[in-house]
Amino acid sequence: MIPLAKRGSGQAFVNELRDKIEARRFVPAIDRRYPLAAIADAYRYVQTGEKAGVVVIDVVTEGRPAEL
Repeated sequence: MIPLAKRGSGQAFVNELRDKIEARRFVPAIDRRYPLAAIADAYRYVQTGEKAGVVVIDVVTEGRPAEL
């Protein structure tokens, strides 16, 4: 769990989260992945309230695979 940042401390929160991710102390729970072309489906899924983690939208530049 990640606590919400206090109002006005957004950059500090982002920096702390980045540091945790880089140190591998935070790994997000990915529920589902959707290609950019199916973003409407992803949105509908999120709106069901059934998601149990992050919903990822894969954005791929033509000729280049998505990177993780």
